[in-house]
Amino acid sequence: MEQPLSVLGTKLPGAAYRPRPGAYALVFDELGRVALVHEEAGWYLPGGGIEPGETTEEALLREVQEECACGARISAAFAQALEFVENKAGERFEVHAHYYRAEFVGAPSVSWLAPAEASARTRRRSDAWAITAATEKRAPPRFVDLSHVVHDGLVTYPGLPAPRIAEHMDRASSRAHYAPGTEFSIAKI
Repeated sequence: MEQPLSVLGTKLPGAAYRPRPGAYALVFDELGRVALVHEEAGWYLPGGGIEPGETTEEALLREVQEECACGARISAAFAQALEFVENKAGERFEVHAHYYRAEFVGAPSVSWLAPAEASARTRRRSDAWAITAATEKRAPPRFVDLSHVVHDGLVTYPGLPAPRIAEHMDRASSRAHYAPGTEFSIAKI
């Protein structure tokens, strides 16, 4: 299925841009933080350039292995972005980034950052855009309360004994055993 394409930056008329296709992983941990790799030039989503003859998925898996020292499992294509950039040497590139939702296989060598911080730190605008878009589309964590009010005779599982809740000593009985004016009730489970 064709993924949405976001365009970032402006392509200057008549200027030559070298194509630079890439594949990048959007990996979130259980706390909702996103994985970034840090290199000399800055912070990036795991991934990188697609070599001739590689599919985007093959490139992503190779790049994650190289950058993060672990494997990855791709769950779904997420989106694409086209970004027009110029480096300090004046070279212009047309970065066609393919973003995938993924998870790491093994212990990755990455930094985990809150999405807002990751978006602010990442060097590529397309990475920041993808992080923000993926965060907005993430389903909130679902919590299911499985607790029950325990009552006398509650069937917890067929065949297991049910809890029995009764009074061990009532107020009248306690008065007979303790000092005058002392009374209480004790329950038993």
